[in-house]
Amino acid sequence: MLQNKLLIAMGALTLAACGGSLDLGPKIPAPVQETPGNGNGNGACEIIPGQSFVYDFSEAEQVEDWFINGDGTNVRLEHDAEESAMRVIPLQWADEENWRRQARFQLEETEDLSNAVVTVEFHLPEAYSTDGGLALQLVVQGDEGLYTDNYLGVGSFDPGDNTWTWEMGGANNADYFGFQLAVVPNDETILDDILIYSVTIQTPDEEICDEEPELITLELDLTDGWLTQANYQDPEGEAPPFEYVTEGVMVMIDDVNQQLVKPVDGPIDFRRAEVTFSISVDATYLSTASALQPFQQVFIRGEDEDGEPDNEEVGGNWGCWTGIGTWTEAGEPVDVECNLTNSDMWNLEEGEFMYFGAQSQGDDPQGSFTIHGVTILYYGDGAPEPEVPAPGSELELATDDTGNWSIADDGAAVVYTEAGAAFTPAFDGEYNPKLVYLLDGPVDLGGQQFELEVTVEQAFLEADAILRAHVQLNYGSYTQYQCRFPEDELVAGEAFTLVCDDIPETILAGEGENLRVGIEVEGDGDLGVITISKLSVTVN
Repeated sequence: MLQNKLLIAMGALTLAACGGSLDLGPKIPAPVQETPGNGNGNGACEIIPGQSFVYDFSEAEQVEDWFINGDGTNVRLEHDAEESAMRVIPLQWADEENWRRQARFQLEETEDLSNAVVTVEFHLPEAYSTDGGLALQLVVQGDEGLYTDNYLGVGSFDPGDNTWTWEMGGANNADYFGFQLAVVPNDETILDDILIYSVTIQTPDEEICDEEPELITLELDLTDGWLTQANYQDPEGEAPPFEYVTEGVMVMIDDVNQQLVKPVDGPIDFRRAEVTFSISVDATYLSTASALQPFQQVFIRGEDEDGEPDNEEVGGNWGCWTGIGTWTEAGEPVDVECNLTNSDMWNLEEGEFMYFGAQSQGDDPQGSFTIHGVTILYYGDGAPEPEVPAPGSELELATDDTGNWSIADDGAAVVYTEAGAAFTPAFDGEYNPKLVYLLDGPVDLGGQQFELEVTVEQAFLEADAILRAHVQLNYGSYTQYQCRFPEDELVAGEAFTLVCDDIPETILAGEGENLRVGIEVEGDGDLGVITISKLSVTVN
């Protein structure tokens, strides 16, 4: 027995009947559309198109799926092979109950046909039009009490071929669909056959929206639990003094890389969290420092052989470096926002903790800065999944402060201008300075390309420095791939575009991992500012 199917969004609606079944023909799906949401898997919506199936009565078996309601004896159904139609044949008009003159089929399961559109193509003999008494009715009925119909007299139709369209309302528990001869003609001797060529049922599109995870707000306590740390580059350095003040927590600075931090213990998931620091600086810091660097850093708790703390660093977010010019007035708080990536590093487990804090920057910073507040917006039951780009698509990464930028190595700085991400490299650390975008996985760049548009200053050209486009795993083996900018083609103040092809197959990141994509600078001294005005990648 062939099977007939009427699909609605998110499921198949199977039509069956007494004495056989039929294939309703090919579905005609509309393209899937997406409507704006808050990310993929986090409130984004997808349009699931309704499906269109046609009862075309091209085969005799299709008519066998239909039957006369209530065992009525006044109407008979036949297949008309020549017309490819179901022939509705009135035998007499003696049945007092008009529902016994209904050709119908039964759904295999109770289904929701709410707001579906039914289209019936049929032939109305001229005798009925001339008489004017006959009325036709489309009916959807359910065993749970559903009854909805579309009732029209023959005056609504032309003699001959007609198309009847019915836009249904609520019909969420449908069991039967029928074509009914509702009112008999005035002249009951008229017994002309009615031909039904097709019945098409188009279910509506359905919008499916992912439930957006709830954002939780965590305000760090400013009255307890803070600590300071010495310049990690100075083995003999001492942690600076700090105190709790009415406005927050204040630290007195006398060296670079001195930190004021508060640890937050796991388990807690900070993936894709938004962190906002409210910080002010005093007049001395404003005049002696080059910047202030809010940061987040993850550790695994541990002890050495003597029982002293010996924590293992997992990683950190150093992309919140903020130039001192951001503070225009001493003592006036400024908000600095930091965005964490989707890396599993930020999903703290038992025995792990994260520092939230800020550190001094500059050649010889002095004075003080005060943290007035730290607000963390995070997803308690797991961060929303990042969007997975379509294969072969090009991703253009933001070059402003909305991007997931990170500075690698000490002393370097980035500010965001109308021209893009403006990077000032410094050579204080063990490795060459880098400015990189942390591109969340899952993403596969193997065999693809990335494109950078940069502008250098005259100081760079005079320093005989080297600039490289850089992409690297930010996990595991930290495998990297680079291609070099042609220094002899760079012109101060003019944008230059470099395209790096054939990225190795090993450059990919899975769920919870990310890639570093950006630039690396090799040289020494003052190289001026290097501005990235465009960064894009193509993906598999």
